[in-house]
Amino acid sequence: GLLHAYTLSHTVKTLISLHSTLQLAIKSECMLILYRYTELLKVIETTYHRHAMAIAPYFNAIMQYHSQRLLKIIAIAKKRITSGTDKRFTDKQVDVLAALVLAESCLNGPCTKERLLIFRLAFSFGSRLKTCRDDEMIAIEEALRKVESLASFSEKLHAACDTTFLYWEQNSFRLYLQDLFLTVRDPHRLHFIFAALRDCVSSLRAIRHDKPEKLIKTYKNEIMKMFDQV
Repeated sequence: GLLHAYTLSHTVKTLISLHSTLQLAIKSECMLILYRYTELLKVIETTYHRHAMAIAPYFNAIMQYHSQRLLKIIAIAKKRITSGTDKRFTDKQVDVLAALVLAESCLNGPCTKERLLIFRLAFSFGSRLKTCRDDEMIAIEEALRKVESLASFSEKLHAACDTTFLYWEQNSFRLYLQDLFLTVRDPHRLHFIFAALRDCVSSLRAIRHDKPEKLIKTYKNEIMKMFDQV
């Protein structure tokens, strides 16, 4: 779902940017398809939010599985250092062991972004003595990437399904409404497109050169005016 959201978002933004750069008008058929893609972005986001309680245990189970993979590789790396000496560690070996212990402790708990960042830093230092083989390094990078994706899934989903680009295409909203009311097909799609239009409000609130409330009210009035005219 997240991959599909990124693909849809990239497609819509690329097409809008290309037409804007080349100063070409977007055909009505193409514009309706872009609005359909925008609806699907909000469908994906809404679906994840609706089933958040159901999929949360699976997220935790997957993160725990990959954390155990990482811990197993770290344990092997620590064993390579301790078994290769006669209990007289050099300063560098002590530092590497301390870094591996820190990386290990970061995984023995909730997989927050801060813990994963510290793990990356600690393991980067802990792998200086070639404590891990190449295949183990690849496995660590793969597992860590998956854990990081799941740990920041909400932020990634919000970024992928962000539809603030509609602010620059609001003039074509009338075309979308006309097609929706003339065909009388899937009227429930309307609340998804309004959810997409609502994303622009957060950007308007961050404006400093004018009063955000004034711009938000103007934006709302323009949208509702087009809706009433149709």
